Amino acid sequence: MKSRLNVLFAVNGGGLVGGGEKVVRLLAEHFNKSLFNIFVCTLRGPLRSKVGQGWFEQKDFLYFDALDNPGRIVQAIARHEIDLVNIHRSGWTDPQELRPFIEGRAPIIVEHNIFGYADPSPDYRMVDHAIHLAKNTYWRHLGLIKNLPDAQERRRRASVIYPPVDVDKIQSRLEVNRANAQTLRASLGIAPSVFVIGRSGRPYEAKFDGILIDMVTHLVKKTKNFRFVAIGMPPKRKEEVKKRGLDSYFIHTPWPMSDERLYEHYASFDIHAHGARMGECCSAVIVEAMASGLPVITMSTPDRENGQIEQIDHGVTGIVANYPKAYAEAVYYLMTDPQERKAMGERARQRSMIYSAGRIAALYEKLFIELALAKGMEIGPNLRDHATSIAYYPNSEEVENFPHDYSRRLGLSYEKCWVTEKAYFYRKKFLEKFVPSLFNDAP
Repeated sequence: MKSRLNVLFAVNGGGLVGGGEKVVRLLAEHFNKSLFNIFVCTLRGPLRSKVGQGWFEQKDFLYFDALDNPGRIVQAIARHEIDLVNIHRSGWTDPQELRPFIEGRAPIIVEHNIFGYADPSPDYRMVDHAIHLAKNTYWRHLGLIKNLPDAQERRRRASVIYPPVDVDKIQSRLEVNRANAQTLRASLGIAPSVFVIGRSGRPYEAKFDGILIDMVTHLVKKTKNFRFVAIGMPPKRKEEVKKRGLDSYFIHTPWPMSDERLYEHYASFDIHAHGARMGECCSAVIVEAMASGLPVITMSTPDRENGQIEQIDHGVTGIVANYPKAYAEAVYYLMTDPQERKAMGERARQRSMIYSAGRIAALYEKLFIELALAKGMEIGPNLRDHATSIAYYPNSEEVENFPHDYSRRLGLSYEKCWVTEKAYFYRKKFLEKFVPSLFNDAP
């Protein structure tokens, strides 16, 4: 009878700075080590950019690289008597991702499906369960599999668990970082009375939409007492800012930076500006900003991923603004109403707790124990009791009702103007068709 389960987390790796690696790192750190033995591997090379920062230099779990050698995975499954493998991947067909674990006869294979794509290959029949990181990606997946012969079985084997974010760490340092905010602002040449708009993320045009620059052209007509601190601004956007003569309003900060430094920057912002033309499945940046007590302004992308409007409750924890003038008005509203800005930021901070790494790890633990029981594994009462003490969130009812909630959210935006929003939307579609480099550069 097992008193612990041996779990292997697998992620692509290869030195990329990606969300999948961060999710695996947080799960490996926060899993209950009295109930689980944790192993982590990368499929396509070492986490070069992470190991140097101490991301996987932990003492309570084993990390190794597969280095494009499936044999290493097969050997590791046998050597460490792995009970369950959790593969973090995009969701589409890739034989290199599933085949080694199938050949290694892993008793249970769980897919962490990042984008909600569907894998129609025969290998997918060996996947016991698929975790989707948001309700919107779950429903996208259902749409893609609806014509497959095993669609109902795939649906039965799927659930939603949000990705973990270091919310507790962010909030434990928040007061200290806020106390030091003026020092950080001064180092960037920002006076104490200046309103600070912040943005962080990868420096890709598809992640830094032009609306963030377009809105500044409207905002300067109302006030010039602000600065936009852009962590990770793409070179093309920098050129655009310069051409428009807006250099003095933008402060460029390199990306990536250490978590500690990033959290310090969040604490120095007044609001967080988000705008990704490619959309989001479930944005860690949005959660980090919310955990820092910041209202987040974003735009809806109904033709792409649109998880950002699932994460942000319009008018409660942030604002959805879908064209430049409305975006600028939303910024100005929060700039001139510090009481509402503070209240909205506090609601956002409280909401961010649903993504707490410890809480999310516990949901994974519950699922893994239930899958082990379903497979007929003999496990101890300590594992059974642990699983029954945890409740899923979001629950199945919330997940199934999401299409109605999504329709409601689509109708919410700041200074809603159907004609203007549609005109701006179709302008974007035109640029996407004839200037694809603006939207297709993000991996």
